[in-house]
Amino acid sequence: MDAQGTMRLMFDTMDAYDRADFDRLAELYAEDAQWRNADPNGPNCRNRDDIFAMFRQRRNAGIRIQFDELRSSPSQVLVTARAADFGAAVSVFGFQGRRIVSVKDYPSMAAAEAALAGPHQAPAGRAVVAPVATRFAWLRRTVVSAATTPRRRPAGRYR
Repeated sequence: MDAQGTMRLMFDTMDAYDRADFDRLAELYAEDAQWRNADPNGPNCRNRDDIFAMFRQRRNAGIRIQFDELRSSPSQVLVTARAADFGAAVSVFGFQGRRIVSVKDYPSMAAAEAALAGPHQAPAGRAVVAPVATRFAWLRRTVVSAATTPRRRPAGRYR
């Protein structure tokens, strides 16, 4: 899958989360997906059920996550987000095929960018820069790919 395909899956994931569509999220997250906290002593999710329990806790507490920026490579998406219970966060979602297999939180953008640029670095060339569609009004900033030379894409739905 290319960086644009990975970005589409991330949009689909965010949309399913926003709608609390756990059936669709179950199709996107692998059963053995893990979510590792930036703090080694912090809470970590060992599987999809743990991840969904975390999602449900936040939703039930009325905590709304605001996604700020996305950058994609063929197998990873870097996400910056904010919420009342954790402040600002930088996470890298790892994809295997069309499924999320790992999420790792990082203490800084620099650490997350280093992880994203690791062995799965996107090939050089034009990147996908997608202005956020109105359907994702809660996603405030421009979505960018990890490749080097951005270009503008027309607004609309990216699926």
